[in-house]
Amino acid sequence: MLSLKNYLYISTIIFCLGIFGVLFRRKFLNKLISSSLIALSAIINFVSFSYFLYPEKIFQLTLIIFMIGLIIMQFAIGFFVYYLVIKEGKDIDLKRRDPFLELNLKIANFFRRK
Repeated sequence: MLSLKNYLYISTIIFCLGIFGVLFRRKFLNKLISSSLIALSAIINFVSFSYFLYPEKIFQLTLIIFMIGLIIMQFAIGFFVYYLVIKEGKDIDLKRRDPFLELNLKIANFFRRK
């Protein structure tokens, strides 16, 4: 069985991978996945501390399920935006001048077509 220290090591490694991805990746989907890794490390910390400090409480489990649902929703929104970009045949490069204005125009044009 893993101890609290081992869970914290795993969470720290996942957090560092997420920070690396956010800082050094250019593409939107990579930044989205990296931010989800950061959220996953926070959930691992929350679960491990609640398990080792308060094992009899059930409230934390419902809160954890809610947080996992939020991360799934973040992936769904990100893949929808990425689908719009792939449909246009281009990719979002975050080094350009104003990528969010271009993204807003693509989303607006997507909903105007229907």
